Formats: sequence, C-alpha cells, structure tokens
Amino acid sequence: MRKKPLVLIVAGDHHGNLGDKAIVSATADMIRGRLEDPQLCLVGGGSQTYWSEHGVELIPGGQRGLARQLGVARRSDLVICGGGGLFQDDDSRVKMPYWAAHLALIRPLARRLVGFAIGAGPLKHASSRRCAAFALRRLDSVSVRDALAKRVLAPLSDKPITVVPDPALCLTPARAELGDAVLAKHGVPLDGRPLIGVAVRRWFHLRSQLIPHKYASRFRLRRIPGTAQHNELISLVAQALDRLVAEHAAHIVFLPTYNVAHEGDDFVSECIVERMHAAAAACVIRIEDPHLYKRIAGRLSVMFAARMHAAILAASMGTPVVTLSYNPKFQGFLGHIDGHAGALTIEEFVTRRAIDELTEQLRTALAERVSEHTIAALQSSVERHLASVLMQARLG
Repeated sequence: MRKKPLVLIVAGDHHGNLGDKAIVSATADMIRGRLEDPQLCLVGGGSQTYWSEHGVELIPGGQRGLARQLGVARRSDLVICGGGGLFQDDDSRVKMPYWAAHLALIRPLARRLVGFAIGAGPLKHASSRRCAAFALRRLDSVSVRDALAKRVLAPLSDKPITVVPDPALCLTPARAELGDAVLAKHGVPLDGRPLIGVAVRRWFHLRSQLIPHKYASRFRLRRIPGTAQHNELISLVAQALDRLVAEHAAHIVFLPTYNVAHEGDDFVSECIVERMHAAAAACVIRIEDPHLYKRIAGRLSVMFAARMHAAILAASMGTPVVTLSYNPKFQGFLGHIDGHAGALTIEEFVTRRAIDELTEQLRTALAERVSEHTIAALQSSVERHLASVLMQARLG
C-alpha cells in the first residue's frame, strides 16, 4: 500500500488567534487540494474538533507534545514553518530565540524544512537578528509574505528569499446563508444600509519586552504599558464611528479576532460600544471559524481594522479596508493592494487625534471595492508557490 504523504505544519498562535488559524486552515486546504489523501499534522493548542473536521491532526505544543512533534518530523516528507508573523520582536525579545531553538531541534530530523510566507520584522535588537540568521540557515528554502519582510531578512541570509502573499487570502469562505444567519441573529440590518466592520485591539506596542505579553498578562508580572494611550484610542474610535452612524445611517459590526484573556479584542470592542452615543447601531460578534469570518467580512461595506487578518480576509472578498497599524506588516500587506499607501498608524491616530482623517478615509472607502483581478493574482501566486514547495519535496 502506498504511504500517505506526511506534512507537519509548525505555525504561529492559532489557538485563539483567528488570523493565524486562517493561515493554517488555508494552507491545509491547499495541500489537500494538491496531494492525494495527505496526512497533515499541526503543532499547537486549540480545538481538536475543529482541526479534525478539516483533516488535520493536532499535536500539543510545548514540552507536553515535544517528543511526539519530533517523532512526526522524523517521519515527515515535509515540515512547513509558517506563515504568520514569526520572525519579529515587537512583542517580546524571547520570540526570535524561541523560533531559532525550535527550528534547530527539528532540522536534524526533517527530510525537508521550509519557511512558508513568513512574516518578518521588526527585528529591533541585535540578538533577534542573530537568532533570525541562525534560523534561516536551518531552512531549505524561505518565502516571506511581503517586500518589507524580505528587506528585513535578506541581509541575514545568503539564500534566495521569495515574496509570497499571506496564505489566508486563499481561505474558502463559508456558505453565504451561514454568514447572513449570524448577522440576522445579532440584529444586523441587511437592507442595503452601510455596514462598517471593526476589528480593534489593545494597544501596548510602545516597546518590546523581555517577557511575552501572553505570560506577563497571565501571571501579572507587569503593568500593561500604554494604558492611557489605549483609553484615548477607545474614545477616539468611538467618536469616529458615531460620526459615520450619524452621516450614513451606518450599522457598526465589531468582529474581534483575538478573544483570549491576554489580548481581549472582544472586551476592547465592548468598551468602544459603551463610549458610543450611537451604541444601538452597533453589535459585537465573536466568531471562531475563519471561514465564517471571511464570509461575513464579504458582506461589509468597509472593514476598519487594527488587526491585519481582519483586513486580509475582508480584502480577499472585495471589501475595502481602512487600517490602524501597529506593525510594518500592515504596510507590507497593503502594498499588495492599490491605493492604500497612506494608512494611519495607531500612534499617529492617537497623538494627532486624527478623527477627521480617519472618518474621511472610511467615507472614501464606502464608495470603493478591492479589485477582483488583484486578489485573484495574489491568490494564484500563493497557490503556485505552495505547488512548487510540494514538488521540491517530491510530493504532488
């Protein structure tokens, strides 16, 4: 009997993070579309039920699953590292050493180990750059998700680095009736009035920390930096959304993407609703399935995102996006889409109290759509590259 091709995926924080979950889901779907009856394994936490439904075996992360992970790596035909923002230190200086050590453990066992659509940068610290260079030497091939990531990693490696757009662009949306049912359940009008999606986050990226935010928050090891600025952000966003409700009879649909305790996007969304005068024209919808999220994002008139994958999933459905960035990765993605070079950063928005600028961007976006041709070309680029990765591993 012919051996099933075995692919191990080592990715970002797909437990609770809908963006990383979308990346892995899309990657797994594309692999199954290319290979006959593959065995797919994924390292990390999360719902075994969800991944089983998508033909993926979940291996626990950390020490609990390390022996099993290394055993699968030894038997694998291919180990994929990525995508997602792995090579960066804007949250913690520990992140890059972690990935360097992780890849060093896998390298001696894996027949082929590749970096796939990796997000890179910033790498502010020399120690992070040294670890990134070490990690890159462990990879047989490297692709990154945008030109900015390539500029960060190219000086650290003599390997060719290919730019491949974010795999979440290729995620298949859920059926239209499922998305409409969720919107109707939450009282969202589907009568043609503008629907403004909002995906916001707590702002704390004022400086990178030694301890990752996830653990510092869990064990209360430090006060979250930027609290005053974050409260100002909530107030300013509420004022901007109130204007759009008043001017356009818009309905505001908050679609938080990282709803775990240490991030709390849903809690931040609720705080903004509480500050809005037009709170009756707003709702918060928590969605765990990225396929469903993408379908609902396609129903919007515009997506206002301080989470990159909210923007990616919306844009891939043709929905125009307006962003507040906290990391260069936003500009990296928006560089793939025409006409979005002037996106605001969160710091600019808060420091300048740029409500007028933001509301003008949202008004303009209400009259736009993202080019289907542009999205199709980006999706084709991802699919071609993955096909090449599988062929180089002598799969497919």
